[in-house]
Amino acid sequence: MKIKSLLLLAVMAFVIAVTSCSKKRTDYVQYVPADAAYVMSLNVQSLLDKSGALDNQRLHDAMVESASQELSGRSLDMVKALIDDPAESGVELGSDIYFWMDDMRGETGGIVLGLKDKGKFMSMLDAATEGGDKLTFTEQDGCDVASADEVAVAVGEGFALMRVGSDAGQAMESLKASLSADGESGFASTAAFREMSALKGDFGFMYSMRAILAEGGYQPEVEEMLKQIPVDEVDVIAGLTFDKGKVEMDCAYCSDSKEWEEWVKKSSATVDKVSGKMMDYVGEDALGAMFFSTHGKEVMALLSQIPGYSEMFDQLGLPFDLKQLLSTIDGQVAIGVNSFSILPEVVLCAEVTSDDIMRTVNAQIGGTQVAEGKYAASVEMVPVYYGMEDGMFYASLSQSSREGVKKADPSFSDNPHAATAKGSYGYIGINVKSLMMLPQMEALRGEMPSQAFVMLQSIDYVELYGYELTKGKLVIHTNSEDNTLRMVTELIASNL
Repeated sequence: MKIKSLLLLAVMAFVIAVTSCSKKRTDYVQYVPADAAYVMSLNVQSLLDKSGALDNQRLHDAMVESASQELSGRSLDMVKALIDDPAESGVELGSDIYFWMDDMRGETGGIVLGLKDKGKFMSMLDAATEGGDKLTFTEQDGCDVASADEVAVAVGEGFALMRVGSDAGQAMESLKASLSADGESGFASTAAFREMSALKGDFGFMYSMRAILAEGGYQPEVEEMLKQIPVDEVDVIAGLTFDKGKVEMDCAYCSDSKEWEEWVKKSSATVDKVSGKMMDYVGEDALGAMFFSTHGKEVMALLSQIPGYSEMFDQLGLPFDLKQLLSTIDGQVAIGVNSFSILPEVVLCAEVTSDDIMRTVNAQIGGTQVAEGKYAASVEMVPVYYGMEDGMFYASLSQSSREGVKKADPSFSDNPHAATAKGSYGYIGINVKSLMMLPQMEALRGEMPSQAFVMLQSIDYVELYGYELTKGKLVIHTNSEDNTLRMVTELIASNL
């Protein structure tokens, strides 16, 4: 009963089209517990409009056929009716639907949504439970309430709430607890909800770090480190939006904790914004690019407050002392993969406090001087060329850097994405379009589903960057002239 009801309600929610343009409601969010481990919201109206799913006859026919194979009787008739005439659901999908889990195991949780027509929704539930444990409703505190197996449902004026528990009794107790919540005690009262609403995605997500950490299973060193960082008071928020030619995901760390605010304040002393100074050493069409600005001594001072941090660095198994290298960096850093043949043409440039970094590197990898201040070495049989130039340390795998690093022409400064990188708190760009043109990528064609490979070919560029200290964005740029979700929907439908 639990699985069937949840899946059926989710299917019904997806296939229902929106027939009203009512103002988006959030009053029923109070029924979501403030201490939920995971919360997801979705706006079906936006998803249906962007996907064009309801206008896709092939997808329509496939949904009807799938329903016919899984359902029968009134349940089947109801789903077919919803596919053809979504207004029969009674659900107000112009407002968000909220799903949540009480802990990360996902065994208990709930769904709450807005209603446009309570009578139609009750008829839909009745049809959905045909052939199983029927839901017998009784009136309680102004709501129609019922439970069966591990599910409890409440239908009120303007909302419907479902709780899933370990058994019917536990589900009903959870339902009563949710119904007794108000705007001052539910999820709607939290900073996480406010941040989640501000991101305005087609999908919204909230993960409670407290709940994630409660699952345990971490190595002792990691657990000790986490005790020094107040992440247990932090919620991770994300909003996913489909747009014309791109998909965006905004992410943020959210907390009311003063300890977390203090930690962020301390961390702010370790970074600066990207200035673009180092972009000249990365090619305009580089396969990959990374830019950031950091103060190595401040980073190491902050890490030194965490017991066991040194051992964690040692466990990385690098052929050099990363701690020593980091402590010499002070300023802008650029890493680029300019091309790829037998080996990737990688270049790293970093502003440093002194030439002490040269002695550190020479001592650890045994470089041979090839010119004044220029060295060559072999690390794991890979040639590395490095040196100092104008207060900048550089290292490269390219033979052209044997006697000094050269500026790229044209450089990443000419890349249209450079404007996003400049002023960010760190930037990563991946030129997927160029990567997919490499001969080596053809091997993927036979190793992955054809749909996935076609989707990869539709991606032009991927960006990941921080626009505030605790906020960042992932952007997937595609070659689609339409909304990216419509492109995905049509691809899926073409293979049904």
